Amino acid sequence: MKFVKYFISFLFVVALAVGISFILMPRAALVEMLVHQVGLAAYADKIKGLLTESLLVKAKVGLGVLELGLGLLLAALWYFWPSIEAYLRTLGQQARQLGAYLTTVLRPWTFGQRLVLFGLFLVLTFLLFYCAYSIPFIYDELYTYIAFSSRGPVVSLVFYPFPNNHVLVSVLAGALLKVVGSVVFGMRATTVLSSMLLYWVLVVGLQRWVRPVVVLTALIFFFGLDMVLLYSFMARGYTIILLCTAVSFCVVPELLKPQSRYRQLSWLLLGLVSIVGMAAILTYVYCFASIMILLGIYALLKRQPKISQLIVLGLLVVAGVALFYTPLVIVSGLSALIKNKYVVPISRPEVLHKMLPAMGDLIYAFFTFKALGWVWLLVLVLGAVAFWRRRSAGALPQPLAVLSLLMLVLPMFFMLAQSVVPYERCWQYLAVPLAYLLALALEAALASFGPRPTGFGWLVSPAMATLMFALTVRSAWGFYQKLYEHEHHSFSYRRVGELLTEQGFRLPVASPPTYLVDSFLADGNVEYDFTTQHRTFKRQRLDVHPQRLDSVAGPALVIHDKHFGLEPAKYLTGHPAQTLYDDQHVTVFLVNSAPVKP
Repeated sequence: MKFVKYFISFLFVVALAVGISFILMPRAALVEMLVHQVGLAAYADKIKGLLTESLLVKAKVGLGVLELGLGLLLAALWYFWPSIEAYLRTLGQQARQLGAYLTTVLRPWTFGQRLVLFGLFLVLTFLLFYCAYSIPFIYDELYTYIAFSSRGPVVSLVFYPFPNNHVLVSVLAGALLKVVGSVVFGMRATTVLSSMLLYWVLVVGLQRWVRPVVVLTALIFFFGLDMVLLYSFMARGYTIILLCTAVSFCVVPELLKPQSRYRQLSWLLLGLVSIVGMAAILTYVYCFASIMILLGIYALLKRQPKISQLIVLGLLVVAGVALFYTPLVIVSGLSALIKNKYVVPISRPEVLHKMLPAMGDLIYAFFTFKALGWVWLLVLVLGAVAFWRRRSAGALPQPLAVLSLLMLVLPMFFMLAQSVVPYERCWQYLAVPLAYLLALALEAALASFGPRPTGFGWLVSPAMATLMFALTVRSAWGFYQKLYEHEHHSFSYRRVGELLTEQGFRLPVASPPTYLVDSFLADGNVEYDFTTQHRTFKRQRLDVHPQRLDSVAGPALVIHDKHFGLEPAKYLTGHPAQTLYDDQHVTVFLVNSAPVKP
């Protein structure tokens, strides 16, 4: 343990030394480092304009406070080391016990059940990688790549002009892009791997409470939900939120037990995943608040856990989240983080008026294939009836069922408390309680047939799993059809991008053409294509300045977005144009040039 003590102390000293060197660094040297060593030479002028002396002073003051905090933590580490050492030994012992337990998770499963479990995982893995490489980036992913990840993890950590920056994902993608050649892999690998890990976390959590066939049914249901499918491979933070929620569902029951082999480890894991969830997207605070409310209720009713433990957990999570976002707040300001111009407060009467339609939209976002939702509701009702029939035997509500129901109800109170109606994707973590409620209700219904069901009771489990598989396949097929329809313009832009960059149209023009776009979507796609090809180009926005083409003397390529762009007549009048590419989504014109063969 002495090695651990000295190693942690070494890391603290290195952090202090780096911070002090930054505080002592003059502005010119800092700009030089950012431009030439961090790899931001293309943004040299912007950096010089943004990094003013006043901003640098604020950053150094903030870092000085952080350095003071690190110094106090280092002193506390040495002073309280005996207690810290005992705590670390306990964590190590509990981690070894957990590792031994995980090796026995599938022992009660039959060979056929294990075969289905691993078969489903292989199918999921194939679909994740297939979608990751075959479906082009949506606009949010394009913006994340262009504005954050392509500039490296440092910029991703401190630059927050819009909520598009899911900071933790952008930072990890920025780091991966430094070491891998594939932009798709670098951007989407974090999400794909999170989805694969999420599968097994759900298996571990569910198998403690329900039989294997119910675990399989719940897994199939979970990965058939539209909200889960949509973000399971995209470079966004929503899958990390689902992963953190699933881990929380694994550890919360341990905190409610009078005696638990994993108590300290459970507190640590709950704190870590709460910090990670809010580092991915701050809206994870809704999930964290729901868990804290449940723990608070049990603390008041059953004295387990203790209120003091909840207070300590809350303070440590707040401190961890604040520490993660400190660089961002110093550079971009606190208002950039907590104010979303797309979600503004409204009056509470207006919230009440919009609440039911918003909840309806949320239900539709999860159950676009309505049959899946009706089956979930039917199983929930049957499970509730089965539980009520056994109520006289002294059965108490399962804590995770209480947590799941609480999570489904609390969004309405969160809306009223904040006076906002967030987007449906902010509640994506609710997919986990939906799956747990299905599993617990189905288990309660099957338990009513007895420990060894025969006849009809024996057929219910495989029939339900088969039905859920059929519904999920139908739901997923419909989802991907809609995705291809709604995002089909992205496929057109990929073809345009290949022409603009890899082939460059091979135009026999006198000088390099000027590129003009007429929508935000065209602008993002064109910039993405040229950024990934590491080619410089001039690009202008016709939707912002429709007369911009009048001032272009040389050859120009105009990319027209048929969905969001301006009518070509508004800017092509008086400019003879040749159509180089055209489909139902995009048209590319050559202007100010004699006709050519593309």
